[in-house]
Amino acid sequence: MGEKIRKLTSWVWNVKERLILAIMVAVLCQRVYDVMNPKGLGEADPIPHMPFRDESNVDIPKNPPQIPQDLLPESWTLLHKRPPTLFVQPRRPTDPTNPGGPDTSNLELRDIKKSGDGYRVQIFTGQGRPRWYEEGDRFESYEIVFIDPDEETVQVYSEETNRPLTLERN
Repeated sequence: MGEKIRKLTSWVWNVKERLILAIMVAVLCQRVYDVMNPKGLGEADPIPHMPFRDESNVDIPKNPPQIPQDLLPESWTLLHKRPPTLFVQPRRPTDPTNPGGPDTSNLELRDIKKSGDGYRVQIFTGQGRPRWYEEGDRFESYEIVFIDPDEETVQVYSEETNRPLTLERN
């Protein structure tokens, strides 16, 4: 008797995947049969209809009013380049002889090149390597305001002193 139980459990263990597959196929066939032959819907059952609605008094909303053009921002580039809540702590002047003036000794205009519709400038900030900037770009505590390729000058706004600076090409 114990030998027969051991053989039965060994056989069930070896074919368990096939048994589960057979049960799943049987359940699937039952579900398909239930969907194809629904119970309770005979030929005599009436189809429910929507009640009649008088739509003459229904107020259909119109298009929303247009946004006035003076409320739209002119330059969208600032919205995605720098978060508006970012606070840059102002630095103290490093020049003891000129405590109120900006420290522009670290800014150096290297080159101006045409790029698409505008111009780009190469500025060396005293750290790392020179980088290229376009009008409106911000770096450290400065922002490029205007590029004049004819006179080879760049107007840079300093956030430390809240004044524009003019850089000339050397």
